[in-house]
Amino acid sequence: MYDQGSNFIVAFSEFSSLHCFAHIPNTVLKHTFEGSASFDQMLTNCNLVIKYLKKSGLQRKLEKQLIQEAKKRWCPRYEVNSGQG
Repeated sequence: MYDQGSNFIVAFSEFSSLHCFAHIPNTVLKHTFEGSASFDQMLTNCNLVIKYLKKSGLQRKLEKQLIQEAKKRWCPRYEVNSGQG
């Protein structure tokens, strides 16, 4: 089992593949919103608000923890948009 990175595809090309299920929705969402300037601007604004709340200490007063989108984190857009975090 592996993600869809080209390095893994080459390294395991001789074996039957089983893609990591967690990477599939992340890849679908990434390609769905790719190139959408308004969506990218919204995420940038959300990240700025979250950064401010964390630095000011106001996040501690919230019931849920806020997360910023990070390309390295699995399914970040789903979590950011659904309020899971």
